[in-house]
Amino acid sequence: MLACALAFVSLQASAEEKLNAINLQGNLTKSGDSKNGNVAASYGRLIGQWQFDAIAMLDVSSSSDGGTQTMTLGGVGARYYFGPVGQAGATLPYARADFLGIHSNGADGGPSGYYGAFAGLEHELTEQAAVYVEGGARRATGGDSGGSRTQTAINFGITYRF
Repeated sequence: MLACALAFVSLQASAEEKLNAINLQGNLTKSGDSKNGNVAASYGRLIGQWQFDAIAMLDVSSSSDGGTQTMTLGGVGARYYFGPVGQAGATLPYARADFLGIHSNGADGGPSGYYGAFAGLEHELTEQAAVYVEGGARRATGGDSGGSRTQTAINFGITYRF
């Protein structure tokens, strides 16, 4: 009974301090004759100036020959804010890294995962809501392609803290 009461108090304190976050982001890119787009959602937990995330992503690419590839990915990430989070009107720079494993891949012999590094700016609209833009690179790992390849991206997103 005591454990249940402590857990409830802990969850209540987390909600009041807004330590949980939902992030939604996406991008569209074009490289040569192929087009690529992805949308990602993550649930994060803020600990000090660090946010640790569980990530889910859907990535769709198409080429001029009519081929389409769809991948679903899952992974983990961490984001470090260079300032206090949740102050309305503040703009915070941050650095982020992630690793995504591919759950399903529309192409045989494709990569088995990606790891990436990003830098961004997050503008706090309110204590709970923010918008952000980030740029970075993600490198493909594994697969039968005989080597790794790097993707660059500019992502746009929103954050809701609770």
